[in-house]
Amino acid sequence: MFNDESVSINLYHSEFDRLVPINNTMDFASILSGNVQMTLHEDMCNSIRFGLLFEAIEKVGVLHTLCGLNVLDEAFGGLR
Repeated sequence: MFNDESVSINLYHSEFDRLVPINNTMDFASILSGNVQMTLHEDMCNSIRFGLLFEAIEKVGVLHTLCGLNVLDEAFGGLR
């Protein structure tokens, strides 16, 4: 499944993630590297605005959702 160069995967992680340690994403990225077309969006969701949202919203999942939408927008932009 993860050994097909025609597969394209977008991974992202934010330093503001309250649930998933960044090592999980980095380990998965190293497994995928060289086996599929992978884009790792390391810095996309680590901006000042995400930091402000992190401080303002305690509810888990909101920041992750917003980050995911940003990555999805970029991925769709690549399809156009």
